Amino acid sequence: MGLLALRSLVEARWSNNLSDVESIPWGAGLCVTRRVADAYGLLVNGFGSKIIAVLGRRGPELFSGEDDVFSWVAASVGLGFGVFPQLRLTHVISAARLSRDYFVRLVHDRTVSHCVRQYMLAGIRPPSTDAFKYVHLLLHGMRNGRFSMQCLWATSRGEDDARQLIRGERLHPVECRDFGDVVRNRVKHHGLMHL
Repeated sequence: MGLLALRSLVEARWSNNLSDVESIPWGAGLCVTRRVADAYGLLVNGFGSKIIAVLGRRGPELFSGEDDVFSWVAASVGLGFGVFPQLRLTHVISAARLSRDYFVRLVHDRTVSHCVRQYMLAGIRPPSTDAFKYVHLLLHGMRNGRFSMQCLWATSRGEDDARQLIRGERLHPVECRDFGDVVRNRVKHHGLMHL
């Protein structure tokens, strides 16, 4: 149910390890400190408009994941992130957002965002598409049905589009250590955040 952002918690989860995906908060209800918000601004403003455009929803595009960047920023400046069962939220959405066409678009755009974000923040390149992957896609569709194949195809196209964006914009990953140094230097010289 990750694409619908549905999650139930029994107890609070808190971490500063970005591999602990169960502790990363999702969009609605996300709260950050001023220090994290300022550092987030420094980071995304350095990305440029093409990258910012694929970090979150823009008009009809279904890009996502800017909320995950807040957790990365928090960890990179020595803080953490978490989710808490005390925060309850009901998010009402239209029926159109539950259609198969919408899900296929969501899978594609979310994959583009995820791949670009993973490359920029962790240096992980999107997987490449080869003949084996196409055969796997067809076999998957025969076994799991057309809709499942469309979603897998949307994922593959999203990876390809992310790879083209990374190559076309000549992007380079941000080093967590380097970013932390940039934030500390900015604070030291401009006093933007309290440490």
